[in-house]
Amino acid sequence: MKYTLLFAIFFSFHLSAQKTVSGRVTKAGGGVLSGVKVEAKDAPMIFTLSDEYGNYKIELPEEVTSLVFSFSEMATKTVKIKDFIAINVKLVPAKYKTFRYGAGLSFGTSRFTVINEISPGYGDTSKITLTPISLHADLFYRINKNFELQGVFEDGLNYTKYEADSVTASGDTIKVPKTTGVNRFSFSVLLNYHVKLDRTGNHSAFIGFGPQYQHFSFLNTNTVGARFQAGVNINNYGKTTKLYLAIDVANGNFNENNAYVPGLPYTYFSSRFGVTFIF
Repeated sequence: MKYTLLFAIFFSFHLSAQKTVSGRVTKAGGGVLSGVKVEAKDAPMIFTLSDEYGNYKIELPEEVTSLVFSFSEMATKTVKIKDFIAINVKLVPAKYKTFRYGAGLSFGTSRFTVINEISPGYGDTSKITLTPISLHADLFYRINKNFELQGVFEDGLNYTKYEADSVTASGDTIKVPKTTGVNRFSFSVLLNYHVKLDRTGNHSAFIGFGPQYQHFSFLNTNTVGARFQAGVNINNYGKTTKLYLAIDVANGNFNENNAYVPGLPYTYFSSRFGVTFIF
């Protein structure tokens, strides 16, 4: 009877011995996940949910050695507890890829300031103004929680205003404003830096810069310059909407075969705003 009582006390103590495990659940691409189910492996009746900040805490029997993290549209992850009781987990979308991709639309204004070297003594300059509407495809690689590489392939139609010579019936030459379409292609490689705007990290601000190449068919010129951008990210379980403002700057020379401004040097400045949807 004595030994039976001691065994019962020991067995009861063994069953009641527990450990507390806590941590935070985040998602690939930034931000936290609330409502993630955190359960003891092989004991699905023991579980908890992460709160609005992604934090969780769960009481477990000593014999439980692993936790299972599951959430809709995310890949389920199993983590061993081992000797530590603080477990932070990052979940990725079930169809997550190493390189994320996106598509976007931008609108803005651009200007070539052309230096007329034919009459340099007069300091003659002219301006070619463009209104670009562009579609772009993007590739993203998140280096760490703050830095991200972005490649932008942009193509679009630019509505260009310029002045052309026109000869009247009396023989006078006048300037006539005209508008035409310009095919434009550009490629940029940007390094973006992100800063969280809220505790969850679902909203972040970013700034970025990098080299840019552009080709304008109508003006028969290629430019190599730089792009600067800033904006905000809105994360939603692995999908992101990026709102941004971009500025492009470059210097160059028009091609000698250009029918409008052959061989003349120019400076280029462009500002545009846009939206990118990242998947």
